[in-house]
Amino acid sequence: MIPQDFLTFFAASLTADGALIGLLFVAISIEPQHTFGDDAALERQLAANSAFSGLFNAFLVSMLALIPRLHIGWGIIVIAVLSLVNVSVHTIDKLRRGQRAYGRSLTYTIGGLAVYGLEIVYSVQLIRRPGDIGAVYGLIFVLVAQYGFALIRSWTLLGATERRSIVFVLIDFIRRRRAQTQVTAAHSEHPSIPPV
Repeated sequence: MIPQDFLTFFAASLTADGALIGLLFVAISIEPQHTFGDDAALERQLAANSAFSGLFNAFLVSMLALIPRLHIGWGIIVIAVLSLVNVSVHTIDKLRRGQRAYGRSLTYTIGGLAVYGLEIVYSVQLIRRPGDIGAVYGLIFVLVAQYGFALIRSWTLLGATERRSIVFVLIDFIRRRRAQTQVTAAHSEHPSIPPV
């Protein structure tokens, strides 16, 4: 049973999630052949599946949380297990097709497994101690992580590449700053002698 103080969060989560799922459908429906067609890139298919799975999972969890006097632990475990199976099946399918789980896909797969695994852990805590505030907060942070993953994957669907992501921009900035610092340090160690 979710304490009354958290119902506003889950109601807002449900509303936002419904809007995000609708936007995801619109983004895919503009050119569905690029995502689900025979010649569609596998990365796009995985991004669409990952985004939808995360949003759908958060939608169902938020909906369960709003049902009065319902002990939601078992329901969330079922949802999380189905999400884990979905992530695993799509990853295995990618490997079966000869696609290696390179950087970004592997990161999202591991992230999905971790998020859904944590969802199960917090659900078990809620089964043992209904209304456990710590488990509810843990579940909330898991939902926020799911929204983050889903939004990043949706961004990929819109054609954003890794080089346009905020992470790449920050890493590039840090590399340039480090290179500037090394050049400045090299010049200060060996100052040029002015001509006489």
